Amino acid sequence: AGAVGRRLRPHGALDRARLTFAGWFSYEEGDALPDSPLFADARRFESSNYHRPSVVGLARSCSWLSMYVGLDWVYRRGATLARRAADLLAAIPGVEVVTPLERMGSLVSFRIAGWPAEVALEELGRRVFVIARTIPRLDALRLSVAFFNQASTARGRRSNTELAASGPDAVRRRPPILVLPVEPT
Repeated sequence: AGAVGRRLRPHGALDRARLTFAGWFSYEEGDALPDSPLFADARRFESSNYHRPSVVGLARSCSWLSMYVGLDWVYRRGATLARRAADLLAAIPGVEVVTPLERMGSLVSFRIAGWPAEVALEELGRRVFVIARTIPRLDALRLSVAFFNQASTARGRRSNTELAASGPDAVRRRPPILVLPVEPT
């Protein structure tokens, strides 16, 4: 009964605890760079373990790609699609490609003039399916382009052009995508 209402951990224990591993959810910002700020509270200890079936599945996928598709083709196609996306974005007035084109991989970072990155990502997500996130330190968006992406860049280009042509206050905002819960059967 004496422990009820009493602190169950020594004062300052959280400050003395050191990280062994850090995960995506350990950081206040999404960059997860070495100098990114960790959460001040216990959230900084959020990490995950390796899910054995996922690791086995990844290994089998890599083997299949290597044996049947060819890694050279995978790398070339990913680089080609990323460069195409960067060129299409750079051609849109009001869009600035941040990624250095001479050193790019398959990630394309860009800004849309007048749009905070978070707001632009939210609005783009309402217009087109996109695998992207923000880079808070740059106030930029980052596309992840992979060899398996379809070359259906027309909708993405159209959506970025619409946003770049007007600011967040002037564009006709689309309603959020409604996701209905699936009832168990």
